[in-house]
Amino acid sequence: MTNVEPAQESHMEQAALEAPAFDQQPKQEPDESETAPKVERVFDARQQRINELRLKFCVRDEFPITKNMIHSDGTLNQDYFRPPKGAKAEVARKWTDKERELLIKGIEKHGIGHFREISEEFLPLWSGNDLRVKSMRLMGRQNLQLYKDWKGTEQDMAREFELNKAIGLKYGAWKAGTLVADDDGMVAKAIEEQWPNAGKKMSAVVDLASEENSSVSTPIDEDVEMECHYFLYFYKPTNFGYRRIMAEDIMDGIKDSTQLINAYIPYSTHSCLEIQN
Repeated sequence: MTNVEPAQESHMEQAALEAPAFDQQPKQEPDESETAPKVERVFDARQQRINELRLKFCVRDEFPITKNMIHSDGTLNQDYFRPPKGAKAEVARKWTDKERELLIKGIEKHGIGHFREISEEFLPLWSGNDLRVKSMRLMGRQNLQLYKDWKGTEQDMAREFELNKAIGLKYGAWKAGTLVADDDGMVAKAIEEQWPNAGKKMSAVVDLASEENSSVSTPIDEDVEMECHYFLYFYKPTNFGYRRIMAEDIMDGIKDSTQLINAYIPYSTHSCLEIQN
């Protein structure tokens, strides 16, 4: 029997206590498949629901063109959404100095408001409404109604632009390179003072916009579209009563004034529209 010193025996016992227990089973981690559905399973369930909705709503008997939109299992028919064979890519348009010169020439000949004729004769790639928006920047006036039938040279347009800009900067109504109306009516007053003949035209536009609950049809002639919505007012509920809002404030970015007219003129000018700040 081997003799072991007491100190050595104590050291061996301590090492045995600190040694890892290899015979112990490692702690079992919970199986993710048991605690939550797999991503693929969730995706499959959602996709199945999507396919069911497509089968229910996509194909409409009253619209024959939809019959090939989806397959029998509800998946999309990708060929339906591709351009037809032989389709030509849309020509990219770019507004350059050349287009600007042609617009000026068209205004000299046909006048403001006759954008369809200008489009047909000088700028066929640009719609009448496109040219109306470009003319707003050219004249420096968002509302072109008071310029209806106006004709002038490039120098005349530059003069009108500077006059409009001066009024806009004076009353804080110069927005995106155009003169816009203000709630206090100071811009309208300045326009009447600068262009005395504008008073009658302005009154006619205001009278048109103030007809309550009027029924308005879509104008057939794009040239009479103009900016009749510009003087429409709507009222938003606030903590202090109703705040008057100009039509262009709530329809910022819309280019089709016909769409705006049809959407809002049927309402009373005292309607309380739910508009977010």
